[in-house]
Amino acid sequence: MQLDLHWVNILILFGAIQGMVFACILIFHRKHPGRIFLALVMVALVYNALETFNWSAGLDKYTSFFDFFPFVTIFLIGPGFYFYFKSLLQPGFVANRKVILLFFSPFLFQLTFAGINALGYFAYFRLGWKQLEIPLTGMFKIFDAYSEVWSLLVFLFFTVISVIMVKRNSVGQNSNPRQNESLLWVKSILVFQIILAIGWTLTLLSPMWYDEQYGSRYYPIELFLVLFLYWSAMAGYWKVKSIQTEVLPQLKETNPEAFGSLEMLHNAMDKEQLFLNPNLNLQIVADHLGIPSKDISYALNQAGKTNFNDFVNNKRVEAFCHRMSTETKPNLTMFGIAQECGFNSQATFQRAFKKAKNRSPKAYLAGMTDPTTQVKA
Repeated sequence: MQLDLHWVNILILFGAIQGMVFACILIFHRKHPGRIFLALVMVALVYNALETFNWSAGLDKYTSFFDFFPFVTIFLIGPGFYFYFKSLLQPGFVANRKVILLFFSPFLFQLTFAGINALGYFAYFRLGWKQLEIPLTGMFKIFDAYSEVWSLLVFLFFTVISVIMVKRNSVGQNSNPRQNESLLWVKSILVFQIILAIGWTLTLLSPMWYDEQYGSRYYPIELFLVLFLYWSAMAGYWKVKSIQTEVLPQLKETNPEAFGSLEMLHNAMDKEQLFLNPNLNLQIVADHLGIPSKDISYALNQAGKTNFNDFVNNKRVEAFCHRMSTETKPNLTMFGIAQECGFNSQATFQRAFKKAKNRSPKAYLAGMTDPTTQVKA
């Protein structure tokens, strides 16, 4: 077996291996929101990289597997990104099975069509069913005629609705540290998705402008996908560790009402910033959400292993830390900023901060790496 192991082909192969490892990490790391959807995207990109390596390195002379399933896994990328973004930006989001089935239906259709073609090929060449020659040839022609254009149109559709969804969910998120990190990560991936949409469109239209050698127009976009595999695997590993859901999945199964209450509570705190009210109590939140206070307490105790006061104070502490990390020259004293974050007592602020960060506010600020941050005592 003679393979072309050019450095580009080696780069593609190792990119596929790294993406495969990252997909496995996602599958087994249950605390990261939307991990399965991102894993599906990784699987699609890994398959694409292996398919590229197959024909680029000359493996297609020895195996025909990839010839039967072109333009199949690529349909996982668009809906995979959409549901992953939504899982990160909407805490407690649980995708409806019917919606999932609808959004992934193009992939299922392509997989079925390609599978039928593969079975027909096997029956024709291995079992000798010669009567399949004409319908089999026709099915291959139909599949090749529409698949590439349709795959691009589906990807463009999901890119557009992903941009709209991210834009809508960006409002009010930057003030919350946890959601801010998720939003920045989502926007980074969304930039890739937009660039891919543009590059893919130009690749498809490129024969209108110049005559190409077989497959040469796909090299730039294939290399771009491999580079994304490297970046997403390295950057994504740390994001999987740092961005984790605060809701235990068992709560949804054991008590759906409490699960819904916790989801509403997180949304109210993150988007409406109820914790900024220094007089906030459990009853005020219950009245605001229109749900019994006992459901909120139960959900916090079961899922967060915390109580209402600690939950709210943790939100205030995170808001304080975010303020101190983004404001280079605060005009207020340390407690003045804490008051703006919802604390009405310096003793409560000190106690809550030490409980959340395992050190005093001054010790925490002293350890900040930004030398321009100066706080009045």
